[in-house]
Amino acid sequence: MNRVHLFAISLASALLAFAPFSAQAPHTPTIDESIGLASVGFPRISPDGRFVAYRVRQADWKENAWVVQIWLANVSSGSRFQLTRGKKSAGPAEWSPDGRWIAFVTQRESSAIEPPPEKKEETPAKEAEASGGKLAESQIWLISPDGGEAWQLTKSETDIGAFRWSKDGKWLAFTASPPESKSRKERKEKYGDYQVYEKDYDQNQLWLVDVSAATATMLPAAAKQITTDQSLNVVSFAWSPDSTRIAFAATRNPLLAFRSEVDIYLLDRSQENAVRKIVALEGPDSSPVFSPDGRRLAFSTSLAQPGFYYANGHIAVVDVATVASRPAATPAEVRDLTAKFDEDVSPEMWGPEGIYFGALQRTNSHLFLVDPETLAVKRLTGPDTFFLGDASFTRDFKTMAFVAADATHMDEVYVTQVTPFSPRKLTDMTAQVSGWRLGTVELVSWKSQDGVTIEGVLHKPADYDAGRKYPLLVLIHGGPTGISWPTLSPEEYAYPVQMFLAKG
Repeated sequence: MNRVHLFAISLASALLAFAPFSAQAPHTPTIDESIGLASVGFPRISPDGRFVAYRVRQADWKENAWVVQIWLANVSSGSRFQLTRGKKSAGPAEWSPDGRWIAFVTQRESSAIEPPPEKKEETPAKEAEASGGKLAESQIWLISPDGGEAWQLTKSETDIGAFRWSKDGKWLAFTASPPESKSRKERKEKYGDYQVYEKDYDQNQLWLVDVSAATATMLPAAAKQITTDQSLNVVSFAWSPDSTRIAFAATRNPLLAFRSEVDIYLLDRSQENAVRKIVALEGPDSSPVFSPDGRRLAFSTSLAQPGFYYANGHIAVVDVATVASRPAATPAEVRDLTAKFDEDVSPEMWGPEGIYFGALQRTNSHLFLVDPETLAVKRLTGPDTFFLGDASFTRDFKTMAFVAADATHMDEVYVTQVTPFSPRKLTDMTAQVSGWRLGTVELVSWKSQDGVTIEGVLHKPADYDAGRKYPLLVLIHGGPTGISWPTLSPEEYAYPVQMFLAKG
């Protein structure tokens, strides 16, 4: 269901004097304190369920930057420690299928652990320059969950985007644009560095690196480009269970206007240029996910609906063998699994019990499971007021990790059995605001001009008096299908909400 939500914050004049902080009185947070709050995200549980890797974002005041590093929590003991360090942020972590390695993207130059060791030998970047190519700053690195130094896996000449482990753990596929062409280099040398609007863009292609060979030497490995059609821009992809095929979604180019022209393709890793289009409905079709046996493919689709920007996305399924011979081109040629589920959805994982997906419901967010045979949809998470995201599963799909928040808790990392749902908190980020003067949250609703009920999130000062009038700041979010949520957050749309509320 698509709604327009308004986010409203009650606040008094910031010019009013307020009492200084004391041990007895609640503390009024400053701008610096609000900005300086650390936050967590993107938890990834290990295949065996023993650890959860997650990201922690902190403010680096000296460098005037947000820095994100990977932390590791022991599920059994609850202990946690920082795994990566350095001035450069570490991208989201992904476990190898055997749990031996954690892969991440970063721009660090020599080591993921500080202080970096002194090295006299030439770095991979210098070796690349000597051979005629200059490495990009962004590369994939591997680190053991036991700690120690990370090492650089790739030596791509262009920055790396998304990446995925093959199911057998022998390969990593990633997206990156091809190296700069000879003609572009010559133009730059002759006329200087410039770009032609809506023409000089880079197309994301798929690349493959042999992890098993690289781990034998612990040295960066060259990657092979496995998509070569320069009219395609890869936006998402997934490995088949047998690690022989990759399904990927691609547009004609990365320009915003072409988001309506996303189709799905299938390639065979062992065959040169063996790429075929398998889903070609009108509108965007993306986020492919293979079934556990590799015979079917789930994906997100607009089902050729006009105005896809504000229409609900659906989860549809096709038979891989059928579409490999003739692509599905109409909604009648795919099976819609979520026709009766009135929310915007996209598949995340396909396990033994069905397809898992996240969805917004009113001002909350939950994890759901759809049975691809009966089309029954079941909500797995609660309570109703939870705002949950970034779920990941163990190898057997019996345990999961996720991030969630509510009206009295900041984003925290949780772990739970999938059934029954019994979340246990692994982090304590909310402790940062202990002693702060925090506001309260209330859901309000009203009727729109067309009779539709609109919901808003009203944040009120802790000492709110219903008999008193307050100034009202109204924040209208983007979308068009986004929502505001009633969770404890230091800021909303760049406004220091809790500071405003604490000042009355």
